[in-house]
Amino acid sequence: MKSFRSISVLALLVSCAHVGWSLDIPLGVPLVHKILGHGLVLEVDAVPGHADEIVIRWGNIDHHKTVGQVTWLGGITGEGVTLVNSVKFEKGQDKILTTTPGSVTWETHTTTAWDGVVVKVVRGSKVKIRSGSGNIIVHIPA
Repeated sequence: MKSFRSISVLALLVSCAHVGWSLDIPLGVPLVHKILGHGLVLEVDAVPGHADEIVIRWGNIDHHKTVGQVTWLGGITGEGVTLVNSVKFEKGQDKILTTTPGSVTWETHTTTAWDGVVVKVVRGSKVKIRSGSGNIIVHIPA
C-alpha cells in the first residue's frame, strides 16, 4: 500500500554523532511512504537541493505507537548507490553492515523512534529497498 502525505511543515533532524555533525534539513518530495503495520513505516524522501540523494527512514516515524523493539535488517541496491551517512543510529546498537558499489546494507533496532540512511543515487534510475518486512522499488526522478 502506498500513501503520500503533506510535508510542508515537517523537518527532519539528521543527527550523525559518529561523524560529529548534525544538520536540520526539510524533507523533500515523498517518493514512497509504505505502512507496514503496528505503526511502523518504511519511507523514502528526496533531499532538497541534492537531486542525487534520498533519505530512507524506517521504524515508528510518527512516534505514536509503542510496538516493542523491532530489528530491521535491510539494504538498498541500484545503479550508483553510495552511502552518504547513517541517520539516528545508536552507537553500539545499530550498524552499517556492508557498503559496496551499488549497495548498502544495515541492521538497526527501533522502539518508539526511527533510523535511516542518506544515500546517493543516479537520477532517472530505479533502486530496490528492503528493511524489516518492507520491500519497495523507487523510481528516482530524472
